[in-house]
Amino acid sequence: MSDEIPIKYQPLFSRISDKNNNSKADAIKGFCLRCVGYQYKRVKHCSTINCPLHKVRPFQVKIKNEN
Repeated sequence: MSDEIPIKYQPLFSRISDKNNNSKADAIKGFCLRCVGYQYKRVKHCSTINCPLHKVRPFQVKIKNEN
């Protein structure tokens, strides 16, 4: 495991590197965390709208539809 990955996220990256794990959610979460320097609040408020994963990024605040 890389020394750059905080201990908090090492289990996630272990699951991602497991060949038997096919979790798209884990892969997206890992990609986004790495992109913003492992700070989940920065993922939550990411403003990089040209990223293809922006709409599916983790930690988003869910907006309720009022119909």
